Amino acid sequence: HDAGSPHSIQHSERSPLLSPASSSHSTVDADAHYPLDQPHTPQVTVIPTKDLVISSSIGAGPYSKVFAGTWGNRAVAVKQVVDAFTTAASSQTALTEVATLVSVPAHPNITPLLGIALDESSSFLALVTPLAAGGSLFRALHSAKLHASVPRAVRVTRDALEGLSFLHDMQVLHRDLKSPNLLLSGPLDALGTRVMLCDFGLSKFIESVSTHTGAIGTPAWMAPEVLTTGYYGLPSDMYSMGVVLWELVQLQLPFDGIPAITLIGRRVAGTAHLEMPHNLPEPLFDLLTGLLAVQPDARPTAHEALDSLRKMMGEEAADCLSKGTS
Repeated sequence: HDAGSPHSIQHSERSPLLSPASSSHSTVDADAHYPLDQPHTPQVTVIPTKDLVISSSIGAGPYSKVFAGTWGNRAVAVKQVVDAFTTAASSQTALTEVATLVSVPAHPNITPLLGIALDESSSFLALVTPLAAGGSLFRALHSAKLHASVPRAVRVTRDALEGLSFLHDMQVLHRDLKSPNLLLSGPLDALGTRVMLCDFGLSKFIESVSTHTGAIGTPAWMAPEVLTTGYYGLPSDMYSMGVVLWELVQLQLPFDGIPAITLIGRRVAGTAHLEMPHNLPEPLFDLLTGLLAVQPDARPTAHEALDSLRKMMGEEAADCLSKGTS
């Protein structure tokens, strides 16, 4: 699959992929979950910019600015593409994200695209998604005083892997998996809070078993083979997932305090490593070391990691029940 070309959005009136927003705003059901064997027709809703009310800035990246706002009576995040009509990198990143999100059926652990807001006269292009009430996992972990929690680490990683395994089943690589790109539907430790993958601007459909793409991603979460050879495959996403799990159990920033360019050099040289915790239950420690294995083929797949976590959750529940009845 190709990520798309700029004209597929700029000529929106003639594109069969695009449809005007309905008054009920019901084009996408964020909680719907479609099995892989059901037909899925990609479609993008075009939201008139006048229907969006922007309230505050909540983030920024190299190619975008993110705002909180409303669309009708719905709280939304509005990801405005910087220099959308003048910079190739900005437009390509946005189009890649749109192409991925419309090609993947809805899943509870993947942030859905509600639509795009487009105004060519003012060069405004934005992706509109539901607003995640709990913000990012990164902010939840690193801006508040938390106590380490194995059940939290297992639950959050399980949710993230539910979304990632679904992507991998669809033959999609995320390529920038990290805690800032995991959103929370509510407070981190609240009952029922879901973790959702977001930011698919670097994602890629797999044309072959492996793909050579150059160093893509964020250095602290990047798999060793991506840094050293530019190779990126499914196991590379799994390494990034391992760094997220490390954050959850350590409550620390990975490679904290090391400038990005220095970190890249040290990781390529093999002299920078994450310190492994030794106070974890053995199954979780084994999963963490497996995910962070240097050799890509030594890492578990998303489904294998999910199976391990589900088994841990089952054993934990059984243990709680036995204690409650003893």
